[in-house]
Amino acid sequence: MPPSYTHTVNSDQATFLGFGLEGVAYGINVVLFGMAIRFLLRRRSRGNQVSNLAILAFSCLMFALCTVHYALNFNNVYNGTMVHVRHISDETPLQLGADTIWLLTDFFSQLLLVRKELFVQIVLKLVELPRYTGAT
Repeated sequence: MPPSYTHTVNSDQATFLGFGLEGVAYGINVVLFGMAIRFLLRRRSRGNQVSNLAILAFSCLMFALCTVHYALNFNNVYNGTMVHVRHISDETPLQLGADTIWLLTDFFSQLLLVRKELFVQIVLKLVELPRYTGAT
């Protein structure tokens, strides 16, 4: 007996479900961004302002990219379901822009991870250096 595909999700349903889950993730991002800004601004007066300023600027850039991406996806779903009824899974120029912004966000987050990994590797080498030179 061939398999039944009557209970599968079509592309519009999958797009709408993905948009809903993205909305939950964006809401969590808003809360975390607010907490990070509050923490960074509170720490700003204690010293090491250059590092805190760089982290603050990077956090604002990432949040701005996430906000624009979510706004473009919201616009696509709203226009596809309310204004001009069409398949919301169809690729539009705005969806291409949202995908490009998502790629930029991913690229910048990977740069941050590479920077942190290099920092950890340098610190580990400096910590292990006295052990290899015989210094106590």
